[in-house]
Amino acid sequence: MVINPEDEEALKRTINYPKRGIGDTTVHKIFELAGDLNVTPWKIVTEIPSYGKYFNSGTVKKITAFSGLIQSFIIKDKEPDAFQSKGNCYGFGNYEGTKGR
Repeated sequence: MVINPEDEEALKRTINYPKRGIGDTTVHKIFELAGDLNVTPWKIVTEIPSYGKYFNSGTVKKITAFSGLIQSFIIKDKEPDAFQSKGNCYGFGNYEGTKGR
């Protein structure tokens, strides 16, 4: 989901794992609605308030929480980790290690 949010099989596997109270009926409705409206299921998930007339308010809230969680992981994945920043964290500047010293 983080690498490719449009992966429909990954969405089916993760939307209610761990349990989030988003059942099979809701997942089926998301995919059916996406097909009917010619959009991706991920678009339905990320813009669920816009599709609120198709879902009850509790379901909208649960899907919004799931969408926010995945989107936060997507943002976090774009941040450099300690290896990518080459020691620029913790005030070490451009630390290259002690190899060859």
